[in-house]
Amino acid sequence: DLDRTKAGLTINYMPFSRWNFGFTTEYLKDDYTESEIGLTDARQRSALFNASYQVSDKISTHAFYDYKDLSSSNANENKEIEKGSYDVWEADLDDSSNSFGLGLNFAGLADKWDAGMDWVLTDSSGNIDMTGYRARIDKITGDLTGTFKPIETEQFSDAKTRLNSLQLWAKYRYSDKIVYKLSYWYEHYRGDDWAIEGTINDYYPLENDTIKQFLFPGEDMQGYTQHVVGLSMIMQF
Repeated sequence: DLDRTKAGLTINYMPFSRWNFGFTTEYLKDDYTESEIGLTDARQRSALFNASYQVSDKISTHAFYDYKDLSSSNANENKEIEKGSYDVWEADLDDSSNSFGLGLNFAGLADKWDAGMDWVLTDSSGNIDMTGYRARIDKITGDLTGTFKPIETEQFSDAKTRLNSLQLWAKYRYSDKIVYKLSYWYEHYRGDDWAIEGTINDYYPLENDTIKQFLFPGEDMQGYTQHVVGLSMIMQF
């Protein structure tokens, strides 16, 4: 069974004709009330703030900040009757991201020219917190014979990514039906992921694609820098 709680708020404010502000936030919580193994609950929080300013009839700017946080709890157990042990553990996952953006638009420059710029920077991280407990059980019936006590669990490094993107463009209105567009796009991406390039208790994924009950593909961590120049023609009929 799933019980969902959801709440949100949106505010728009224009103090002057040239200024505009917006704020949106949302909270979402899912409870899986009958789940004893697997996903037991999940939560999502988000907030978006944006602002725009009309500098003049031909120039406008905008900016935004976007925050997202997703967390969940997952439970599992392992009962080994022949060994007389009963292990239970929980993995708490927390993924968050922060995005910043700026934009600038020029309309009607030199009569037939428009131009603009958009920049976005996004940082994200993922954390896994492992907790475990062990109790003694009867080797014949499997019934508990002791209380659960904390045990040492293997922890994972944080996964992190960063995306930096910049776009520049210019449009030339050749006629009422034909527009030429010249654009430049720069993007840099970098990620750190323990499953690909990190270490866990002296384990190196690039040297061996298995770790206990997990199997990973042998691959390099994604990371790139790209520069793209484009020229296009837009025709209206």
